[in-house]
Amino acid sequence: MKVISNESLRKQKFIVDKMYRKLSRWLRILGYDTIFVSLLNDNEVLNLASSENRFLITRDEDLEQKAKKLKIKTFNVNGKTIEERLVKLQKTTGIELTMPSEIISRCSKCNSKIESINKEKILDRILDGTEKQFDAFWICTNDKCKHIFWKGHHWEEIANSLKICQELIDS
Repeated sequence: MKVISNESLRKQKFIVDKMYRKLSRWLRILGYDTIFVSLLNDNEVLNLASSENRFLITRDEDLEQKAKKLKIKTFNVNGKTIEERLVKLQKTTGIELTMPSEIISRCSKCNSKIESINKEKILDRILDGTEKQFDAFWICTNDKCKHIFWKGHHWEEIANSLKICQELIDS
């Protein structure tokens, strides 16, 4: 798997509507600042996209038309699989479909930054098997989230999905 060490390359920012929750998590895993909106109305979404120069990803045709009138970059990445959607987005925006570093840089749940944490500080929050099998852990910096990450089986699944993306691009 190709690794990008300079996370400053991930400058594009996204705002994703409720129809693409899984895609928003994937963009965060890839290191992109991605807001997932489920409770905002169209005007709030458009204002946020415009004020923060975010690329809007939506299936809502009315929202897409409103965004285009306001010159907000928007795209519908319909596809059967997450890999197909990521490849369509890559072809449109040029995002990198590679891991940004040794570990993800953003919390896939809340979009905050994550940082390394000493295993001893979180022993009460992880299972015995996880504690024994892994030494490196990361934690979300958002006090309301504090989700814990490690390179478990899901890391291989991420790598496999990115490999499928590359195969789709090459075909």
